[in-house]
Amino acid sequence: MEKSFLMSFMLTIAVAFAISAAPSSKTSASGAADDKARKVAAERGLTLLAQKVNDGTLTHPSGDTGCCVVYSTAGLAFLAEGSTLSAGKYKGELEKCYKYIQTTLEKCSDSVMGDQWDQSMWAYSHALIFLTELHAGAPDETKAEIFKLAQTAADVLVKAQTPEGGWCHGAKNIKNALGYTSFVGVSNFCLIALGCSSKIKAKVPAATIDNGIKYIENSSSDGQVGYSPREGQKGFGQAGRNAGSVLAFMACKKSGNKNFRKMVSFMEDNMSEIPKGHGSAQMHVMLTDWATYVLGTKNWTAFWKMHGKGILALQKEDGNFDVEIGDEAAKMGGAVGSAVEGGDRALATHVFILLIPQSKFKNLTFK
Repeated sequence: MEKSFLMSFMLTIAVAFAISAAPSSKTSASGAADDKARKVAAERGLTLLAQKVNDGTLTHPSGDTGCCVVYSTAGLAFLAEGSTLSAGKYKGELEKCYKYIQTTLEKCSDSVMGDQWDQSMWAYSHALIFLTELHAGAPDETKAEIFKLAQTAADVLVKAQTPEGGWCHGAKNIKNALGYTSFVGVSNFCLIALGCSSKIKAKVPAATIDNGIKYIENSSSDGQVGYSPREGQKGFGQAGRNAGSVLAFMACKKSGNKNFRKMVSFMEDNMSEIPKGHGSAQMHVMLTDWATYVLGTKNWTAFWKMHGKGILALQKEDGNFDVEIGDEAAKMGGAVGSAVEGGDRALATHVFILLIPQSKFKNLTFK
């Protein structure tokens, strides 16, 4: 893989949670989208997603790491639809997503460009979230092997935590290719994953959770979650980043924390700005969709009123999805940015987004 592409991928992920010191322009509320339209769009997306999984054509241009993220997200979409490894319309496709993670995840630690280019924390965190929910509905004879893989993934995340309490793109405590060692974006996902793993009784040191939560707090100011605790980055909030931290706190059973309600309030007050000014607008939309769903009907209804029609408008006739309008990754990286954000990643992410409000998750609601 060429270094130029990896640099664009690294920049895309970095900008996904970059600071926005100046407020962006607000999008107009689109009104509540018809629930039937959401379900129709979800089914069209699921049909295409299933076809790609069965054909073996579900992919991502960054290789094993990106593909593990895509397959994990696709698996979550099939689980949200209601399928399990025991039963359901997409039982077979779900099993193929699991087998892909089972055979590929450990390869994600190997970066052809060296440790500074390692992106494996994205793969391990997404995979662990998927595995914990997969475990909940798995047949008894499969639970043990799912648990073993989930524990392995949790161990990797625990070991990768930096002395600051956060995480970076890669598995080792070294500066990445952009010169830093931790940031909130991937730390949110790692905390969500580790919190979810506690639901299946995977072993995670309490200190890992406590230090991770403290890292989020050290990056925040009055409820605004910044990019990191570093000078000039602390406390410059984004609603989507806040949503990720809200999910992390809930997954780790820290919703009683004194900062939690402030984080929720900032997310609610700035929800209309979510699609603008991010390297990965769709990631921020997904996190906010998920966070508002877990918080309750009122929160999710407000989210969908603002963004539902816009989300539905992204779907193309073949069931695929365009990259979110306003996505800085596409602007920054041109064709490369569009490739990293679009394609099968956009398909899996948006199907998951559409299905969250009708899902019957056992672990991902953090109850």
